[in-house]
Amino acid sequence: MKVSVIRTRVRGVLLPKRMLSRESTFDGELSLRVTRDNRLNRLSKTARLLYDQEQQRALELMDVSLEWVNEERLVLTGFEPYTENGLTTDYAQSWLCLVGAGRRLKTEQDEYEEQCARGAEGRRMTLKGKK
Repeated sequence: MKVSVIRTRVRGVLLPKRMLSRESTFDGELSLRVTRDNRLNRLSKTARLLYDQEQQRALELMDVSLEWVNEERLVLTGFEPYTENGLTTDYAQSWLCLVGAGRRLKTEQDEYEEQCARGAEGRRMTLKGKK
């Protein structure tokens, strides 16, 4: 499934919701499968986001669970492996997946402009009704 992924945590720390529209998105092909985790010596549900063109692994989420889903979004939670100086640490991570490549969240400015436009449209409809 083609998705745009927004990571909602940085090294396990949850980002405030207002910051999510500013985060980078990763566009690609999302796949979910059960794989053998050699580090933990067991089977694990794994989500992988692959680049569209090169089909290289971009992001990986281990011990995945689906938290919620609707027509255009879904949230996956799990653990993201992070390697530094040869040591691997697993951090809690959640992915907000927007169905369809190239999708973005609305910024605060976009939402403000839409609210102003709706307010102006409502005033025009009220004025038309009074005539």
